[in-house]
Amino acid sequence: RFGQCAGWSYAVEQGWHSKAWWARPEVSARGVEILHLTPKPDDPPRECWYYRDGQTVGHFDIGDTPDEGLAFLLPAFEGAGLLDDPLLPDMSEDFDSLRATLAALQQYFGLSLPREQIMEGRLPAAVTAAVPPENLGD
Repeated sequence: RFGQCAGWSYAVEQGWHSKAWWARPEVSARGVEILHLTPKPDDPPRECWYYRDGQTVGHFDIGDTPDEGLAFLLPAFEGAGLLDDPLLPDMSEDFDSLRATLAALQQYFGLSLPREQIMEGRLPAAVTAAVPPENLGD
């Protein structure tokens, strides 16, 4: 399922996660930005990849600090309470790092996906491959 919101296009891949997007920076050629979130409920950790202009800018596991290529995200992560501060007490067990990470990404990139429309609405669907990639589910 896919759609558009606030100048961004989005696609929601259902079923077993596909590695068809991973390590494929060429899908972001000619000024396209791709923020790829992979929930991986059966094979943690969850991951986030960012591609821009045909290059892999960086990636990180949800709950970890972004790598060097994504250092520009650190202020948003700090604002969301995701970075350890030795002067503050440890995060409570109730802290939801996934929700905080998504909030930081939303704030930085100006994302605002329509949750109800994605979860309950009627969105267009597309078949992206008639034959699954060889590494599907690896």
